[in-house]
Amino acid sequence: INAEYMGAEAARMLRAVASQGRSGGTCTCSYCGLRNLTPEELWKHFPMYHVGEPNRQAVCPICSKTPRGPLPVHIYNAHPPHGHKPESHV
Repeated sequence: INAEYMGAEAARMLRAVASQGRSGGTCTCSYCGLRNLTPEELWKHFPMYHVGEPNRQAVCPICSKTPRGPLPVHIYNAHPPHGHKPESHV
């Protein structure tokens, strides 16, 4: 895969993620404040935008719980999109 293709693909993905929040969802990202996300958009948002950030204590915008562990891990495990099969770690 060449660098030009990767750059174009990355730009496409960023445009798709940037369009999140226009669907009229009710969730707000606890880390950056991006509003109007659906739970599925929030589930996709965290690994795209906050993967490199330090973990911090925050209330889950989907279920209003304060997880003991990192919020992104809680959202990934507790609120997967409909039909998502979690990875098995055997």
